[in-house]
Amino acid sequence: MDGAASGDRPVADLRSPRAKQALALFPPSGIVYETLQTLLQQGRWFDANCWTKEAIAQLCQAPKHRRLNPKDIAEVPCADLWIADRLWRTYSQGRFGFGVQRQIWRQCAEQRWDRGMAWVLFGERVGWGYVLNPLSKLVAMEEEAFRWKRETEIVFRANAPVGHLPYIDGIFTVEALAARSDACALP
Repeated sequence: MDGAASGDRPVADLRSPRAKQALALFPPSGIVYETLQTLLQQGRWFDANCWTKEAIAQLCQAPKHRRLNPKDIAEVPCADLWIADRLWRTYSQGRFGFGVQRQIWRQCAEQRWDRGMAWVLFGERVGWGYVLNPLSKLVAMEEEAFRWKRETEIVFRANAPVGHLPYIDGIFTVEALAARSDACALP
């Protein structure tokens, strides 16, 4: 024996097909993703969004009914973020998921030098808000000319704009989730 305890296994063993399959829905955090998978398979977008939001809050150890902040989101384990993203992407045919939102956020951030304006552009692209006066868009997109939708106005359908779901806490979490997605090397 090499001195390792009999239950210890090299990290490389976690890359085996059986280990990948087991970790696919049962990560070390203990959250079981079968419910999310079922909800997404059934096209129950609202319920899947609620489940995802609750799971993220639980992973952050955040109190219920409190907005998540960037420090909270930085604590989400990569395995959980990866699994939730993979499920959302798979069952939405690549339309929804944290990685999809990260890509859109990057594009918006690159196109606008001002962070507030990048938020507005992101909100418009994913359908979380709209321009109040279309003429203001021709001159210069202004934050005052944009209206954010309430959570009750979010569309929970497969034909919602690309990146529309999951809706965790609106624009306030997008940057943090994008940063965490980068740190976790989400596709």
